[in-house]
Amino acid sequence: MDPPATSKGTEEWLSAIKPALSAMPEMAAEYSDFAITAADGPSGGRESTSFRNPGYLSAVVAEGILPLLREKLGVGHLIMCGITTSGPVLGTALHATDLDFVVTVVEGASWDPNEQVHRALIDTVIPTLAWVSTVEDAVGYMSG
Repeated sequence: MDPPATSKGTEEWLSAIKPALSAMPEMAAEYSDFAITAADGPSGGRESTSFRNPGYLSAVVAEGILPLLREKLGVGHLIMCGITTSGPVLGTALHATDLDFVVTVVEGASWDPNEQVHRALIDTVIPTLAWVSTVEDAVGYMSG
């Protein structure tokens, strides 16, 4: 799947990343061993892993994710983390908040290559739209 034509990363995707993946398709494999599904997850079916489509900052645009979260699992609160804080983490948090999810970003499980940007987002920007928690607190939320 190509990113949307309006994405800033489309040119790089088409000229560098897509040809590299075509030459070595195993680089793009989604390893099912890493993905916890609702059926086999340790959290009683309340945990799922999704992969973000290229060119999109929000993981909630992934095909089938909203019906899975809303209708099948009845999710109203997303506890999230990821790489990078300034990209997909922020993009997903913003988008999910706009879709009326309660969002918690796990500080110790999110990362950005620019530590100053990470700190500014975690300490200043994200708390204006979502909760920020420690790993320990997030595990407690998921444990009931």
